[in-house]
Amino acid sequence: MTSDARSRPVAPHDEATARRMWDEYVAAHPGLPAEEPVVDHFGDSAGLADELLDLVLHGPKRATAALVVEFVESGEPLPRLGSHWVACDGDGGPRAILRSTELRLEVVFERFAVVWPPEHADGTEHADGGASGSTS
Repeated sequence: MTSDARSRPVAPHDEATARRMWDEYVAAHPGLPAEEPVVDHFGDSAGLADELLDLVLHGPKRATAALVVEFVESGEPLPRLGSHWVACDGDGGPRAILRSTELRLEVVFERFAVVWPPEHADGTEHADGGASGSTS
């Protein structure tokens, strides 16, 4: 993929075509709960959106990840188990409807202390049990 494709922004999503795709899906699957799917794309450029969508449509990609803060900042709701979204390509064209089959909301929190070099040590205990900092 060229650097131009990677840097080209994703085109606006074709909401009307996404709506038609969603309506066709709902008509073919009676009994779905009422839902308004998110219309979105993978990645942060047109080229990456196309590359990742290709992996969804023709390859092994069956998961994605995002930071919760990205949802908060954009005003989008967090995904729900069973919810759907319309995945668009880099030109904004809807290509697939995806359904969330597993969700993990996990946070990795690590509190740490600087223990080496001594001039930057926090004065906390070393991993070997000894204290850092001044001993006066």
